[in-house]
Amino acid sequence: MCSGWGMRKKAVLLIAGILIAGFLPVSVGAQSLDLASFIDFLQKQVASLQEQIEKLKHEFLTIEERESFIRLEDVADIDRFEAFLFRGTKGRDVTNLQNFLALFPDIYPERVVSGYFGTLTEQAVKRFQKKYNIDQFGIVGPQTRSQLNFLLSLYKAPIVPDASAPAASALTPEREPPESSGIVSESVSTASSSSFTLLPKPEYNVSALVERIHELVNAERAAMDLGPLQWDWALAQVTFLHSADQARDNAELTDPAKYCHYPLIRHEGFTFGFTLKDRLEHQNISYRKAAENIGILPASKDLVYQFTKGENPPQCVSVEMFEPGEGTKEERTAFYERVFARSLDASRNAQRVQWVNRAWFTEEEIAQRIVQGWMGSPGHRANILDGSYIAGGIGVVEANDYFLITQNFVYR
Repeated sequence: MCSGWGMRKKAVLLIAGILIAGFLPVSVGAQSLDLASFIDFLQKQVASLQEQIEKLKHEFLTIEERESFIRLEDVADIDRFEAFLFRGTKGRDVTNLQNFLALFPDIYPERVVSGYFGTLTEQAVKRFQKKYNIDQFGIVGPQTRSQLNFLLSLYKAPIVPDASAPAASALTPEREPPESSGIVSESVSTASSSSFTLLPKPEYNVSALVERIHELVNAERAAMDLGPLQWDWALAQVTFLHSADQARDNAELTDPAKYCHYPLIRHEGFTFGFTLKDRLEHQNISYRKAAENIGILPASKDLVYQFTKGENPPQCVSVEMFEPGEGTKEERTAFYERVFARSLDASRNAQRVQWVNRAWFTEEEIAQRIVQGWMGSPGHRANILDGSYIAGGIGVVEANDYFLITQNFVYR
């Protein structure tokens, strides 16, 4: 796809040459025409040249590129993919997905845009996954979202010259790396690098962030006529320790200087309790029923990097994801260690890039996004809206430019 953009650029240069050559004879012979005839003649010439331009655009594309040639206006109303989607989900995020997949006849020939993730959409997602060497589960998870957003960023932000650099260069939006929560955002600009700004990371008030997430969760409960979760400091200590445990593993997996990140989250613990039950008992917390929500999301947004013309954009290695599941402590630990080792290797070999633009989410935006992400996931939503839970605690820990967020619920 990157070479496709390069070929389109060459096509534009050739087209410019044809335009100049096409108008030269007109200027020479214009003196023998009256003004009205001359204007009419020019209009016909312009129409003819426009037809030639459209033909040349496609002549400079390979067959595969020609089939997937998408104009900027085709994706103007398509938003970045952020939600975890699967068969049975519905709403605006599904409509957004269907609109994008419908642009590819080989992937979604039915082009049904209903807002409901049914069999047709599931099959289209599987075709998309097969095309881009992703496990064909028919679910829009982290790797599928990453590839969708990568393609969307290419179509929305064609490579443009950087007028501020002495040598020819180009700007391109960052492809969001595989993420564990899918709660991410990106804004793309096609201006020259002089319009970009590297803003320093804010000093986030983590305590205020925790308090705001707790308020938003209770607001979701209130909307369903459920009582608020009472804040529990003992639970908060458990969640903080578990977030810190996960942050330790993510320190090298989320190097801010690297193009590719491989963040991991897990309900399993490796410092003070393998299961939630173990962690609660470790802190002598009594309960009849308990649950846990976890999320990870970046604080940074609007990331843009710079690379030299003719250089291929970095590519992220696809690694196995550590998904929730059943198994013994030994089995789950072995599975995690395998995924972590591969993620660490991929992270260490990831390419460093020169960032030219970086902005940051506010504490309010981070709180809103984590709660919205949980509410968009059936399992997380069920925990939040379980009326039997009466107390909760939240722990937030930073790992580079990411926030690890854990929330526990209990019924006593």
